[in-house]
Amino acid sequence: MRKLLLSILLLSAVTLQADPIGPLFAIIEDLHGKAEILEETEGHMRIRMADSCYYDVHTSPEADSIIVIQTVCAPICSSCVRVYNKEWELRNTPRPTCGGIFPEAEFRDGQIIWHDNTPEYLDDEEKKRIE
Repeated sequence: MRKLLLSILLLSAVTLQADPIGPLFAIIEDLHGKAEILEETEGHMRIRMADSCYYDVHTSPEADSIIVIQTVCAPICSSCVRVYNKEWELRNTPRPTCGGIFPEAEFRDGQIIWHDNTPEYLDDEEKKRIE
């Protein structure tokens, strides 16, 4: 599904160059039919794809990049991050700076911040062992 979404986004690159986030919602909605914008500010859009799946898309006029954070919660949240240029060509896939099995990412103050959600998965005895 990700490859299909990326293919459609790349085909729409000409439209997206002027406003890289605005048309994104329409494209995603066409694919899934149930996308909902939860937040929208200049340079940021949070889209709920399903009850447990979110996309956070960040861009800035001075930066030549679009950061896409996909977070899935089932039941513990985990994220993957991809950075694209304005033409939606993949630049890199940042790796978590925290350890653990369930890293969750957020974009704050111009940076990707990682949190380790692995302790939510562990029982009390296992949590004591890693403390």
